[in-house]
Amino acid sequence: MKSVSGGTRPGAPRADRPRGSGCPAARVRPAARPVRRPHPRPHPGYGYPQAHAAPPPYAGPAPVTAPVPGTPTAAPAKTKRNLLLGLTAALLVAGLTGGGVYLMMSGDDAKKDNRARSGDRATTGPTHQDPAAADSTPDEAAVSPGAPSSPEPLEPPEPAVASPAPATYQGIDLTDGYHLTLGDDPVKPLGDDADVDVAYDWNLDKIYVEDGPLILLRAGQKGGLKTCRTETRYAGRVDLDSLSKGSQLCVLTNGGHVGLVTYQGKSPESDPSHYITLDVTVRRGAIAPEAAS
Repeated sequence: MKSVSGGTRPGAPRADRPRGSGCPAARVRPAARPVRRPHPRPHPGYGYPQAHAAPPPYAGPAPVTAPVPGTPTAAPAKTKRNLLLGLTAALLVAGLTGGGVYLMMSGDDAKKDNRARSGDRATTGPTHQDPAAADSTPDEAAVSPGAPSSPEPLEPPEPAVASPAPATYQGIDLTDGYHLTLGDDPVKPLGDDADVDVAYDWNLDKIYVEDGPLILLRAGQKGGLKTCRTETRYAGRVDLDSLSKGSQLCVLTNGGHVGLVTYQGKSPESDPSHYITLDVTVRRGAIAPEAAS
């Protein structure tokens, strides 16, 4: 048989087989290789640089595609929270606007009601007239409860006592035992006993009154109606020694007359008559009657 180069002949015994043995030769296992233990990896905190993965390469800007005409564009998506906030704000604005409109309409309605009521009151009047009211004066006529009462025109209050014009009598010689009555016109000495307003007593050397008080004004005090009305230093008689030429006295009578008496002097010692000279100014009805009592 021909031998095959580079090999053994089939069926030929192997060199490692012992000859004469009918059993195949036992396999010999190769020697175990030493196990390589991997080196421990250093911890990042120990100072060893860490290897980072390389970023992916830049692919360039994304292509811009123009929108096709007629194609609807997708609306930007809104989150549920944004929708809720927008809805809440819209409801709040609507509530405030509605409340303001309601208040304005309510105020206008109230004004219209007040105007309508005022017009009704002005136009409302009595539907019938009582015969008794027709005969009565306007103040006594019955007024409908719904009709407003018209205010009466205000008039200035009338003074309790008027200020009459003065009447002046000068150079009156009032003799001892005579008197003056301020209600008379003209004022002159009288010898009766009626209405003794101003009298002179030569024995007592006094001026006295019997109908109302007598007031001696102070030196420098201006005599007049206001002074005689307000002065209250009342007296019944005044000594002539306390008077000088020009001294003034107020006389208030129960008849409502006010007299301003000015003393001018008395008769000289050589005169057979005893008298005093007076100037008298009278305002008749200047005070209420009986007010001086």
